[in-house]
Amino acid sequence: MNSSVDYLNNPWRPVKNRIIKSSSLSQQILEEGYAVLDFADAAQIKELNILYSNEHKLDIDGGGMFYSLYSQHIDYRKKINECISEILRPSVSALFQDYREVVNTFIVKFPGPKSEFFIHQDTTGLDEYRYSPLSIWLALDDIEKENGCMCLIPKSHHFFSPYRGISFGFPFDDIKDEVGQYLVPVPVKKGQAIIFDPRVVHNSLENQSDKPRVVSLTGLFPKEAEFIHCYLDGSKDETELEFYQQDENFLIEYPHLLVNCTDRPTVGKIIQKTSFSVSQMGLTEFKTLCERHGLSKHSGTTVAFREDCVMIAEPQSN
Repeated sequence: MNSSVDYLNNPWRPVKNRIIKSSSLSQQILEEGYAVLDFADAAQIKELNILYSNEHKLDIDGGGMFYSLYSQHIDYRKKINECISEILRPSVSALFQDYREVVNTFIVKFPGPKSEFFIHQDTTGLDEYRYSPLSIWLALDDIEKENGCMCLIPKSHHFFSPYRGISFGFPFDDIKDEVGQYLVPVPVKKGQAIIFDPRVVHNSLENQSDKPRVVSLTGLFPKEAEFIHCYLDGSKDETELEFYQQDENFLIEYPHLLVNCTDRPTVGKIIQKTSFSVSQMGLTEFKTLCERHGLSKHSGTTVAFREDCVMIAEPQSN
């Protein structure tokens, strides 16, 4: 992708996800980008809530987001990853095949205005010309707009490119206020999961309730897909996108997923470099793509477009 990208004639397209056992579900994810399913039973949800309660002592004023994935305490991250995996294994293996889990994490949204998460796509983690990633966003309680449900733009995983990273911006940064008007809230009941392509444009609303909103998230790759991390040095006039091949435990063991996360990776092997700059999509292009995919503005979504979401690093309060 470069400064002259023509998004209306972009040759790249997501490939069908082969780890999904159901052909109809796989087709739905390919076309729409997500599905809502009954996923975990009452016993599993109880176990997850006990795990969360036993491992966390968070008391946050003003709102914020906590990811167990972002802790600097690797043993804690490993424990949470392994425990969530064990609890949810029957549900995951019932729906998916030939997969590997790249991460299991708690995501907690605390009440308050600084809990609205910004509009984004998740970062590239594999070769998207050959494979597609998948995420399982599981509700540990009923989640509505009031307590911070996920919102997404259906089919938007078709719009952009296979390269995304924390070290560079999104191609819709210049038009995000307009993009946000197409977000569709996705309320879910306890035990339901949003199975989604992490390339869809999404965010989560402010938690306006009086208690934390807790979900678990599981990231799945095809078993044979190598983990790839994209990095762009924005200080250079002539930019090169660097591709790092990473160990399969990268998301569990790498310390800089929140702290110094925009720096050049300190681990992994560079396997490719390509000329790259973030080409901003124009408003006309975006609206044309929405029309092509039958999308319209969603009047029921109220997004504040805050840029001050507080990211909480550790599971223990001071």
